Amino acid sequence: MNNYLVFDVEYATDREGHALYQAAERFDPSAMERTRDNDPRTTERWVFKRPICISWLLMEGADGHLTPGLLQTAGMPELDEAEMLTRFFEALKDLPDNVPLVSWGGSSSDEPQLRLAAMRHGMAVPPRLSVPLKPRLRHGDGHIDLMTHMCGDAARVHLAEMCAAFRIPAKVTAPPAAVGGFVACGKWSLVKSICENDVLSTAGLLAHVVCNRTRTLSLFGALMGLARLGAGRKHRPYADAFEGWVNTLLRQETQRCMEELLAGEAAF
Repeated sequence: MNNYLVFDVEYATDREGHALYQAAERFDPSAMERTRDNDPRTTERWVFKRPICISWLLMEGADGHLTPGLLQTAGMPELDEAEMLTRFFEALKDLPDNVPLVSWGGSSSDEPQLRLAAMRHGMAVPPRLSVPLKPRLRHGDGHIDLMTHMCGDAARVHLAEMCAAFRIPAKVTAPPAAVGGFVACGKWSLVKSICENDVLSTAGLLAHVVCNRTRTLSLFGALMGLARLGAGRKHRPYADAFEGWVNTLLRQETQRCMEELLAGEAAF
């Protein structure tokens, strides 16, 4: 039975680096020049994102269950960028070769940004995050990007959209656009909360995918484990939403069991 390492990263904008790019383009942001939407001279692209928080969770598959392990977070201000990367890379180094990384959109976002961050510090990039021979075929390289896996040839959707479709709590603390404001205000605990919530939400989607493929696994057990894990983190703003998810799952499972019992009695 496979294990999986679910991870997520939050970022702050490297405004100094983007200003250097604007200077190279001879672009004056104060000149009020008309630009197109998403012009890289006015909108910072992924190369100007610096990791400020990384969260990860090992999902362990054994004895018919997919069970969440310890939810870990490395972030500022306790750790600087290099220390944060070191902590996460050490966790990857300890993983057996057959344990894949799991993310939502990580192959086009988190992977390249973590590689660039590692290069800036002269750090070796773990094999799981190194540039794959076939960038669009991530499963064979130890990374399951659930966005591409679940969306297939359909339009890509946000994590919160997919979670809403599956009734999984997502983006409870704040919307993604709030991260920059939290950083500016020094509200680092809220940044960590956003990152952890994304990991728990992604793990919930992973449970649906894995249990759908491996019919011997208990989906209720996997989701309940994640719901209780989130509900137990009382110091985080997402705890109440996950407590509500616990109650919803219990109610749904009770209803399912009652329907099965009634169906059995009717058949008898």
